[in-house]
Amino acid sequence: MYQLSRAFVVKALNFLLAIAIMIALLGAAYDLKNTVELGGVDLRNRVVGARLLVKGLDPYFFRWQQGDPETLLDPLDKPGLPVSRVTVPPTGLVLYIPFSGLPYIYQRFIWFFLQWGAVLLSLFLLLKRSADPLRNKFLLGYGLFFIGGSIFWRIHLQVGQLYVFYMLPIAISYWISSKKFRFSDEIAGLLIGLTASMRFPVLVMILPMLLFKKIKLLIATLLGFLICIGTSFLIFGQSVWASYFSAMQTISQLNHGAIEISAAVQNRIVSKTLEGAFFTNQPDPNRLPTSNSSIPLLLDRYLNLETSVSYILLGLMVSLLSYLLLLHYSYHQTKRQSRLPVLDIVFISGSLMLMIADLMIPTIRYNYNDIQLLVPLILLLKNADFYNIQTFYLFVLLCFGFLISAGLFPWLPHELLVGLFLVISALLLMSLNLRTEASKPAEEPNSLLPFQH
Repeated sequence: MYQLSRAFVVKALNFLLAIAIMIALLGAAYDLKNTVELGGVDLRNRVVGARLLVKGLDPYFFRWQQGDPETLLDPLDKPGLPVSRVTVPPTGLVLYIPFSGLPYIYQRFIWFFLQWGAVLLSLFLLLKRSADPLRNKFLLGYGLFFIGGSIFWRIHLQVGQLYVFYMLPIAISYWISSKKFRFSDEIAGLLIGLTASMRFPVLVMILPMLLFKKIKLLIATLLGFLICIGTSFLIFGQSVWASYFSAMQTISQLNHGAIEISAAVQNRIVSKTLEGAFFTNQPDPNRLPTSNSSIPLLLDRYLNLETSVSYILLGLMVSLLSYLLLLHYSYHQTKRQSRLPVLDIVFISGSLMLMIADLMIPTIRYNYNDIQLLVPLILLLKNADFYNIQTFYLFVLLCFGFLISAGLFPWLPHELLVGLFLVISALLLMSLNLRTEASKPAEEPNSLLPFQH
């Protein structure tokens, strides 16, 4: 029977990789155009917040007034609201301090290159442990398609978001821990703890560490988190953290309509050039589509079901524990010689649980958050046994979900949400069906291809 030659597979993968590189380059050119033309609405509020922090002012309740320097002005701040638009904790604002003294337009380009550098470095680090060159080439192409062809990465760069810098330390931690040198787990854990101090849901990663007895990694993660939080308390004081939590509570009330916003404030139109960058909130027919995938807000909007914080926490705990139990059962049902390395399982399940936790936060969750899916995506596909029929079908579902989330089906209602939940569902199910290719037929030469005749 006919069997694909390795030479043909290599040529096909080279062709697909060339297309993926071209798509990524075209995407980067589009991102650079947006960087030149648009001010980066989220980057602006973080830069202003960092400048306020340096000056000893409250970045969360500061209200710009006539006579204040324009370097402290966020033009998209709504003047009738009690809080600013800054939503990252003081530990996150620290990232912006090194460049905060530069003119904003310079910072806009610096962060553009840093974001692209961070996502590409994350991809290469996640691929490092793969011993199969064919699969590595396939995954590099798939990763570049994922980055270059996605709407969420375009929006991440357009508004100047931070999520890629939550993903990068996790990718570095995985790479360091996989090296297995002295103190590798401790260094990797400290990096995860640092990330958790900037993005609290990252702490859910300690659950699979505990379940699979990665104790050094677990202790170092908690230690890194406490060190970073404690250091920020010493440098900036307790009042900044109190202000942060108070502001987040106010923003949650605004999102749920508990605090009314006047029509004049809600419909305020802004078009302003500031520090060389143009900011506007006017409707744009060419604007990339966005979606809000926060499950509590979706329940409130479509089912008129307002969920309290206690119910949200209960739902999150039940979801995470159920997933962990299924993962533990699946792991122990798999033959020992077919089990994945524990490190990979910890990072796959931990990053997926982070996505679940993000979905349960009762505040607007835009699709730029989805860039964090790169970690479980690459690690799952790197370890997936495509000879397993369930895994292959789930891979097809994953690709289909990604195409929907990339905006190829505009006639589909809520296409971005449908695509996202298909992708996450496929990744979760694949993580419960993981095994190595130890049982693959010996006569099959190409590990990348699931079916050959």
